[in-house]
Amino acid sequence: MRDCIYIIALFFSIQITSQITIHGTVFEKSTPLEGAAVYFNNTMLGTTTNSNGEFSITVKEGQYDLIVSYLGYKKINFALNTSNYTKPLVFNLKQENNTLNEIIIRKTIYDDEWKYNLQTFKENLLELQNWLMYVKF
Repeated sequence: MRDCIYIIALFFSIQITSQITIHGTVFEKSTPLEGAAVYFNNTMLGTTTNSNGEFSITVKEGQYDLIVSYLGYKKINFALNTSNYTKPLVFNLKQENNTLNEIIIRKTIYDDEWKYNLQTFKENLLELQNWLMYVKF
């Protein structure tokens, strides 16, 4: 019985030591980014950065693609081999250049042309409805 307990304890200690905690910080220039997503691609492991831009993820040893992303910034794909991991990671995100053009909303003017187009639309819609009643698909 005592040998069984030692074997179980040894098994759990091997499992615990085979995991590594990855630490790092995410910046935008020199400002820490709070809420940036940090995750391992194709896994369920991930986290977000705290108010100081810091993150921490525990993972089993191996080769992973670490993804760092934040809305409005370019995503970073970082190849990470946990056996070579020694010091905290530092990522500096850069802003995306993709910006949307402004949208101008104008008030609809209900002039004679608008009323004519509305009437034409209604007539064509009724014709289409009548035609669809007789056609069988």
